[in-house]
Amino acid sequence: MLAYTQTYTQILARMDKKIINNQIKNCLNGSKVNLPGLYFLLKKKLADLKKEYQPNISDLDLPDDDIQESLKHKIAYTENDLEILQKCMAKALKFDNKIPAVPVEPEMMNPFGDEFKQLIEFQPDYTFTDYKDFLCIVLENIYPDAVNAQFVKNWLFKSGGNAADAFGLFERCIDILKFDDNTKTGKLKEELFLLKAEHRASPASFEVLFELGNVFLPPPPDYIEITTTVDAKKILEYFSLFYSELNEDGQPLLTKEEVYTVLRYGLSYPTGNNEFKLRIRCNKLIVIRAIFHKISVRCGVNTQDMAQFMKSWFINFNKTTAQSIRSHMTDSKALNNTPFLKYFP
Repeated sequence: MLAYTQTYTQILARMDKKIINNQIKNCLNGSKVNLPGLYFLLKKKLADLKKEYQPNISDLDLPDDDIQESLKHKIAYTENDLEILQKCMAKALKFDNKIPAVPVEPEMMNPFGDEFKQLIEFQPDYTFTDYKDFLCIVLENIYPDAVNAQFVKNWLFKSGGNAADAFGLFERCIDILKFDDNTKTGKLKEELFLLKAEHRASPASFEVLFELGNVFLPPPPDYIEITTTVDAKKILEYFSLFYSELNEDGQPLLTKEEVYTVLRYGLSYPTGNNEFKLRIRCNKLIVIRAIFHKISVRCGVNTQDMAQFMKSWFINFNKTTAQSIRSHMTDSKALNNTPFLKYFP
């Protein structure tokens, strides 16, 4: 038994670095926060700061230079962030409303245990005393590309606050960060602006997570908007088939969240490289092309424009040109005897 325990401990020790790095890479899971990942990220940040910090230790007791003084404040700030994060982990692990008295240290936990799994999927809410500080920690330490409008919608509104409170909290957190990283705060302010615009356009649907409203956001400057003869509601009706119907494996062709991503700015697509490309879960390209041909005809969209839309948004068409996609977009019999045909009466 002892030999087995030692072997298991040795295996865990060898896995530590890999597990920690994996947790750091996956700090966010939708609206949930991976607390061990964020904890390890802060610990690494603190270690790097302490390594760089070289205070003046001469007998003259000279003040630190500006760089060292800044590092000293960053170290204290990061240590405070770690304390707040440990409170969060204690809250996540409470049993019978009793919060553990000993500070939670993920590195001392079994990474395959139930408690560790609880910490990986922490859902923040307004009941947490240090909620604003915790949100600031997330915004400051996780890459801005991961903290987007969908994340904020999931998190803030799922927490039970109303729109005004949620927007206000997010804005205050951005203000706290603005002196540290102009690039990040600029992106976050843009996301906040779009969130407010979306909420004004359709407040009722905005309050419901992942529900598609009847008004699209204005496309960004680097997007091409496709002209159509129908309103947003009709476009959403046609695209609902992607998440309402299942493929042969019992999966939707696209999830509702994925349809939301594609149609956030209506029928439009980015002019450059699209980092949010999705895969339609259907192995028959002839069926996908037939669906989009139907949508094109019903929405009054030029098939060349629709082919560009398909090429930009869907991995299924990575290996073909927009011209080739268009030439194969015909009103074929591919939709006969499929559940998709009923969407085009």
